[in-house]
Amino acid sequence: THARYRDLSRSLPAQPKLSAIPVVLLVGGGPPPSFHEEAARAIGARGHLLLVERPVRSATLLTTLRSALASREQQYEVRDLLREREELLGSLERKVEERTAKLREANAELEAFSYSVSHDLRAPLRSMESYARILCEEHAANLNEEGRYYAQRIMKNAAKMDRLMVDVLTMSRVSRSDLDF
Repeated sequence: THARYRDLSRSLPAQPKLSAIPVVLLVGGGPPPSFHEEAARAIGARGHLLLVERPVRSATLLTTLRSALASREQQYEVRDLLREREELLGSLERKVEERTAKLREANAELEAFSYSVSHDLRAPLRSMESYARILCEEHAANLNEEGRYYAQRIMKNAAKMDRLMVDVLTMSRVSRSDLDF
């Protein structure tokens, strides 16, 4: 019997985690307690030792075996749930990575668009400001008070719009760089 415990103790470490094999040991009143302790050590952490003293009633043995098998089935259920959880977590991580990549791509496109729009809008704005300045400087004598007022407003608002476009370009550049606090 000691050799059987050693054989069993060699095969138990190969069991996966959360997989304690139920071992029902029928014992009589004769063996010393150290024998039972040796059996418990041989079975170790990968086994679940149940000592049933003989003589045993059949109902007691049947209940013990059913309980041991039910415990084993629960271990398999827990193992399967943990595997399923790991698969779901892996799937979730892949989805997060995919969505993050799509978001980065969309942000890059948005930055490129804002840069392009800002750049393209500055050219006509400069033209408007230049023509308004020419009106104020070279043709001021031909303009009445109201005409000069409108030309100055065009220059002022064109300059304001140009600053806004520069700010959009600056924001686009800043949003692409890492912030160091």
